[in-house]
Amino acid sequence: MPPNQALVTLHADYIGGEHANYRKWYFAAQLDLDDAVGHSQNPGLNRLRSVKRNRQGSGDNGGVHTTNEKSLKIAQERWRLAMNSMSQYDRLRQIALYLLCWGEAAQVRFVPECLCFIFKCADDYYRSPDCQNRIDPVPEGLYLRTVIKPLYRFIRDQGYEVVDGKFVRREKDHEDIIGYDDVNQLFWYPEGIARIVLIDKVCRLCFAFVSKKSYSRFRSEPDTTCGLGTLTTIHEVR
Repeated sequence: MPPNQALVTLHADYIGGEHANYRKWYFAAQLDLDDAVGHSQNPGLNRLRSVKRNRQGSGDNGGVHTTNEKSLKIAQERWRLAMNSMSQYDRLRQIALYLLCWGEAAQVRFVPECLCFIFKCADDYYRSPDCQNRIDPVPEGLYLRTVIKPLYRFIRDQGYEVVDGKFVRREKDHEDIIGYDDVNQLFWYPEGIARIVLIDKVCRLCFAFVSKKSYSRFRSEPDTTCGLGTLTTIHEVR
């Protein structure tokens, strides 16, 4: 296989191909609509805002579904054209960035949708003027210290606690623990992403958050969680 074709194949496997997990996440989280029309018109967030109104009445939503299906097809075609027109440099850069994020992700590798979110933030930041005009490099270990470590501690503390200086398993039922599946579910849909709390403790709509400055705003202190502590999607009693 020629080198150029090998690069296209690798990029399709990791990022842009039909079966790539990142592409599936991108459309499931409706970031295609956010990138195209802005977060204020994103239907996932509109559902979140109007949930009370939906419970009070019912009606024919056939037209809405038809419109959404057409929008999805247009977005998928727009994605395909963008992937086909991408330069080899950008393909290589995205693969390298994704693998760098994955390689230092520790247990966050087990929450791939969260990792997709991190990659999206990092990729947007890399292409932003803030990053391109930056002169000084970021401090060594910043990604591990301010992104991965807080997430790792949050996941760890769900199942373990320190007793006499040693980590021991918490005596909690499975339904009371926020596990990998719960974290994945949070990042899988726009309604979940919208619940993320930033480091200033302000809960903002994430589609305003995933922007050119989102990677720097995603950083948090080691003792700060990222607003994941209120969502449990798996209700299983053991």
